[in-house]
Formats: sequence, structure tokens, C-alpha cells
Amino acid sequence: MRTSPDKPSEPDRQLLAMLAALGVPDRTRAPTDIAARLARLLSISDAAALDAASRRALNGPFDPDPELPQRLRDDLMQTREGVLAPLARSLAGDAEGSPIIAPRPAEDLTADQRPPFRPWEAFYLAWQRRVAAATSNLRRRVRQAVASQSAALARMAYLDAALEQSLIGYSQRGFSALPGLLEKTYREHWKAREPEDATGAWLSAFRHTLQTCLLAEMDARLAPVLGMLDALDSKETNTP
Repeated sequence: MRTSPDKPSEPDRQLLAMLAALGVPDRTRAPTDIAARLARLLSISDAAALDAASRRALNGPFDPDPELPQRLRDDLMQTREGVLAPLARSLAGDAEGSPIIAPRPAEDLTADQRPPFRPWEAFYLAWQRRVAAATSNLRRRVRQAVASQSAALARMAYLDAALEQSLIGYSQRGFSALPGLLEKTYREHWKAREPEDATGAWLSAFRHTLQTCLLAEMDARLAPVLGMLDALDSKETNTP
């Protein structure tokens, strides 16, 4: 089972495509003015924290490292694969190669009884917590590294830290809705199954959907990291 593309690309577009596949109406996904939407999400204390980050004194010392961009990109790919590879092994039934065991239908169910979704919800939430922890730790490592390169990059890192703290509740609410969307898809896969589906093809299709959803979520969580890496690359390119 393939775990992921070689590298994350266009994470927002990928997540939007996944939400469309899960049946989220277009009007809830329509882009709006980013500045206006961000202003509605930030409290007065959040705005004060961002202002403080933007005014923070940046005295260095700074130690530019031309090898840093590649090391951080390697760290990103290792972090990503460190989550997605065990996930693929779990979904493939490799109990020894994954820390979280994928649910299996109870043996006493008849052919017309749909297995409950709750074990799959618990499975997704467990992997979601691993994705959140891995990407948050990576984001913190990248911030610390880029802040040592220049005053401009240090300011960006401080602003990113303030934004992450300010928006953590909003992002958690958004990602917490995904299991409910997956339950709807789970039921649809069951209803659309072939009458003589003795191999559980419908469940295999759902497992693929779940895997794709976690991949899209992880890449969306990695978007701030990719932004910092792009800024670091731009700084390296434009430095005499």
C-alpha cells in the first residue's frame, strides 16, 4: 500500500479536494478575504501577542548556514514518513509494524450487518493525535532553526509561534470534524457494496479513504513549515 507522494504539495488544495470527496458543500469551502477572516478569529489578547512578536528585539547573534534548508527538508520528509509508513502497515494488517491496530469486523456478524464505525473513529483519532504531535514538534524545530539565520527570519519565526498559539483552538475544531465526515463515507461505502462482496472490498475502499484523509490533514498541518522553508530558501537565494 502506497503511503504518500514523494513530497507534500499544495496542502490546502489537497485538503479541499478531500473535503469535497467527503461531501462538504462548496459554500463552506469557498475562499474568503484572508485578512478579514483572520481578524474574526483573533481576540484582543491574540492581536497583542502578534504585535509583541512583531516588535520583539532581534539582537542575534545570527549564524547563517547554507546547509540548513536541506537538513530541514530532510527532517520534514522523515517526520512525514515516520507517521505515514506505520499507518500504511496498520491498514495492511501488519500488527507488529504499527503502534495502533486497525479494527477488524467481529466474526459473529452476519453478511447483512454493518460493522460499527466507532472502532474506526477511535483509530482515526489515535492517528490524528500522532499527526498533530509530529507536525507540531517539527514546526517548533524549524522555527528554532530558521530564527538563528537572520533578523528577518527570526521575526517570522516569532510571528509563527504567536499565530500557532492564537489559532490552535480554531484548527482543533476544524480537524475534529473529520471523523464525522468519515462516518458518513463509511456508511456510503457499506450501502454501495456488491451483494456478493465476500472479500470486504467496500471496507478496503473505506480504508483507502481514511488513509487519504489523514495524508491530507498532515500536509495541511505542514503548510506553515513549508512556508518557513520557502522563506529560508528565498533568503539563501537572495543573500550575496
